[in-house]
Amino acid sequence: MTATHVLPEGFDFTDPDVNQEAVPHEQFRAAREHSPIVFVEQPWEQRSGFADESGTGYWAVTRHEDVSTISRNSKDWSTAENGAIIRFPGEMDRSQIELQRVILINQDPPEHTATRAIISRGFTPRSIAELEETMTQRAAT
Repeated sequence: MTATHVLPEGFDFTDPDVNQEAVPHEQFRAAREHSPIVFVEQPWEQRSGFADESGTGYWAVTRHEDVSTISRNSKDWSTAENGAIIRFPGEMDRSQIELQRVILINQDPPEHTATRAIISRGFTPRSIAELEETMTQRAAT
């Protein structure tokens, strides 16, 4: 089943106007029930800068179980090529997309694993407790 059978024509989960109005719960429900992995077409200006091989839109995965499974399978599913953000405002060029690869969520193993090992040191209970003390002192000052 295609998006046109499940979602209103031209509907895009990433449209800021849709999300400003309200979280599109009904569209998510319809997709989960009828086509839990649905392809959403996007005009060129909403996917500018993405690799040509990426096609003309994105796959919306709407069930938690599927998202969880995909999140653990970096061999078949990747954020490295275009990043985790699937819609940018205005015109982006390829170099701007590629710069985003330094962000943890836009990395696949083994880069993700190495970066996470470095970053995770700053999120230990001890590090957070020290940060909390520092921030409390700053707020009081």
